[in-house]
Amino acid sequence: MVKSINFLIIILSFSCAYAQSSKSPALSYLSINVGTFFATQSKIESEETGNILDNYTSPGVKLSLNYSLEKSHLFYSGGLAARILPFGYQFLIKKKDRLDQSGITYDYQDRFSEYYFYILSLPFKIGYQTLENKAKQKFLFNTGIELNFTTEMSLSTGYLSSGNNPPLIDVETESYQKAYPTFSLEGGISKVQKNGNQLKFGLEYNISKTNIIDGHYTVNLKNSTTNGTYRDTGTYLGFNFAYVFKLKK
Repeated sequence: MVKSINFLIIILSFSCAYAQSSKSPALSYLSINVGTFFATQSKIESEETGNILDNYTSPGVKLSLNYSLEKSHLFYSGGLAARILPFGYQFLIKKKDRLDQSGITYDYQDRFSEYYFYILSLPFKIGYQTLENKAKQKFLFNTGIELNFTTEMSLSTGYLSSGNNPPLIDVETESYQKAYPTFSLEGGISKVQKNGNQLKFGLEYNISKTNIIDGHYTVNLKNSTTNGTYRDTGTYLGFNFAYVFKLKK
């Protein structure tokens, strides 16, 4: 992550010098961004040989408001963003392994998905985009860092067994109050409207080295107990859509 930040600083210094040498005026924009993403580094691991729980990844949601300056193909942006993280798992427990055997004639299979954890972030990006082609399209690439903030949150989920048996599945997850950087790469296309506003579509890969959600699970079977862990660094691959307003001088 340190190398990525140093690389970004070098690019920013070079691009600022390049932009200052140009005589063309800078243009300013305000954009509203919405997107969806999939976590690529959420991981469930069993502490025993058998693994009852497996990953189940549902799409997350991202919203942001950004201000940007464009000058000589280069643009610089900053803003405020929020992400709602998906947390989920799936499992299959055979009927022969269940605690509540009275009258049970089927396997127990289910999925769980919850939107409970969230992240606030301050993104800072620099990028390059081409001139408009005949179809009024621009192609763009940007890179940058985001300063992320999480709060202390905890979530308990489980599936109860009948009678006096302990829970069939018990999952405890939590996030901690912290601030940490992430590194992002994005490429996309922009459609310029007649009034100068733009529609932007892009793919983004955001890389994090910090655990955002930590958890532990216990599965109480008929003849054994299975334990394991849940981890999510928040690294994701996502799709973004933005409407960009060209601000008047």
